[in-house]
Amino acid sequence: RVRLSVEMHDSVAKSLHGIHLMAAALERSLTQSGHAAAKDVSVITRSVHQARQEARALVRDFRQPDLPDFEAALMSAVAAWQERCPDVELTTEVGQADFGPGVAREVLRTIEELLENIFRQSRARRAVLTIRSVDGWVEVEVSDDGVGMDTSDEARSALAEAGHYGLGGVTHRAQRIRADLDFGEGLDGRGLRVRLRVPERLPVDARPELADPELADPWATANSRS
Repeated sequence: RVRLSVEMHDSVAKSLHGIHLMAAALERSLTQSGHAAAKDVSVITRSVHQARQEARALVRDFRQPDLPDFEAALMSAVAAWQERCPDVELTTEVGQADFGPGVAREVLRTIEELLENIFRQSRARRAVLTIRSVDGWVEVEVSDDGVGMDTSDEARSALAEAGHYGLGGVTHRAQRIRADLDFGEGLDGRGLRVRLRVPERLPVDARPELADPELADPWATANSRS
């Protein structure tokens, strides 16, 4: 993990930093001259900045596999998402979450992916994130009132074949931490609801992805058909 973090820092992260500096300089120049392309370059600059933040987060994650403070990390991720998506009213109901070793980060990444799907795909006006403990499980639920989507196994495989790995990644993370995952209707009978039920006490040596070769590569099945 440390080697990967160093390689990523010295390659992808540095390249993105350089691109961001050039894009920002170009944006300033075009803005000062009143060029019509300034707005387009501004979008590029913000996108590269977001990619830089994601690369830095990955470098940090590789060095520190467990989250010392899940709730603080979650609130930070939610605040960053709300900055990018101010038109969606997000309600959070976060209770006590007691996760086993290495599970908190997988849950956080799952929540981030589900919120990203709302931002990119749902055209929602409202969303709700709920985390609560129920009978030895931690239930994580993300719902919205958007357009919804087909979440059948066939539809998710088709998305993976087309290069859209969001829900497939969510499914893979759930398998890794032995969580139950189900989909349903979202708010007011519209949109999408995704519920993740995570065991509160995952064994330290639990690595179920090693038991099934397909889980080592979540896209193996889709790629074998393409």
